[in-house]
Amino acid sequence: MEVINEVVTGKLSLASSNLSTISVNNDFKVILSDYQISVPFTPLFCTLYILFLKHPDGIILKHISDYYDELEEIYSIIKPGGNNRLMKRSIKDLCNPEGDSL
Repeated sequence: MEVINEVVTGKLSLASSNLSTISVNNDFKVILSDYQISVPFTPLFCTLYILFLKHPDGIILKHISDYYDELEEIYSIIKPGGNNRLMKRSIKDLCNPEGDSL
């Protein structure tokens, strides 16, 4: 957390830090490969992370609702058999430009 605060306040450049390679394993766990630790993402956050990985040129955040179907597909793969109504609500909230979910 201290490193993040230093980056945010401009006291530390990310280029001078020891950044790890990030990978997603078969269980959809996000792994900091150089440290062999998993990042505790929620299924929704992991869904969003994978969406951004699939679009390396970027996504305009105010157009995130254009990706609703893709988010739903990714989420259902990450959490098969989950509560479908809750999934749809979470993604709808994520895609709401006036909300604070994103």
